[in-house]
Amino acid sequence: MDRRNPLEEELAGACFVSRREAAGQAGRDAGVRDYVMLGLDDIFLDYAGQHDAGHPVHAALAAVQPGDRLAMQWHDVRPVLVNGAGIMVAQLSAKAAETWKGRQAEIKQVNVIGLLARTREDCRESEYQARLRVDQWEIPLCELALGGAEG
Repeated sequence: MDRRNPLEEELAGACFVSRREAAGQAGRDAGVRDYVMLGLDDIFLDYAGQHDAGHPVHAALAAVQPGDRLAMQWHDVRPVLVNGAGIMVAQLSAKAAETWKGRQAEIKQVNVIGLLARTREDCRESEYQARLRVDQWEIPLCELALGGAEG
């Protein structure tokens, strides 16, 4: 705790989220120390793109910043990520739904680490491209902080 990370200067900039944690907090929350990154194959990439420009998802995504917390909820058969106002900002893929089915209690936090811009041209399949309503949208890149079931 008394030494600086030798890579600290190289791991700085707008693309990184800086976190500082007090030693006392680490001991209290020791169960929440496993982190899992949601990959692009865990996200339904065209979710926001299938909504008109005036849909609340676009304003909600524009407000999301690295370091923000989201919540994972189940909507129909797939998990979704919602902001503090309860607006869906992302839908997870069928693969992710299978991975996290029955494991919701393990997810203690959903942390935004960045946003990825996606465009209509990124969607290469014409069947799916025809469903898009905007030319560009964002996808939140998130990590899940996990802890064991309470007990």
